[in-house]
Amino acid sequence: MMAVQVSFMFGTRGPRMSNGRLKMLAHLPASSDFSLAAAVAYFDGRQCGRRSVQAELAPEARSPTGFRVRFTSWAVVAWLEEGAEVLADSAELAAGPDLPAPPEVVAGCSRRLSVWSDPGLTADRRAKFWWLAAQLRERFAALHYDHFAVRWLTDAEPGAAPDTAV
Repeated sequence: MMAVQVSFMFGTRGPRMSNGRLKMLAHLPASSDFSLAAAVAYFDGRQCGRRSVQAELAPEARSPTGFRVRFTSWAVVAWLEEGAEVLADSAELAAGPDLPAPPEVVAGCSRRLSVWSDPGLTADRRAKFWWLAAQLRERFAALHYDHFAVRWLTDAEPGAAPDTAV
């Protein structure tokens, strides 16, 4: 499935569901020090609410490779996509309005994460997904774009924070 088809689908209250899963794309600026190893090291053992999460590299049987963050019995996986197609998409987005960063920063995003939750959503799990998105933004400078609503999502919007406490 092409990334355009699984695009970052934030609505006014957060990521949209697809088959009982939350999904999004997070563009990574060239200046970001993101790597799969850095993401695993950052997330593994980090506190989300009152519990620690576990992070691991996702199985390499799939390309592109990624990482998984486990919240007890539920998880979120992020697949790394990079290359000319991602760069072309970023350049197109950089020509649009209301950018979260200077146009040259947006246009220079040659990597992005396709982030998917496990099925079985609850308010608590939705909050955990938002927590992970916020961590990607804060630690790795990820830029979140809502391809469905055709706009950038910023942390100043009501939908950019969890609806419930984690």
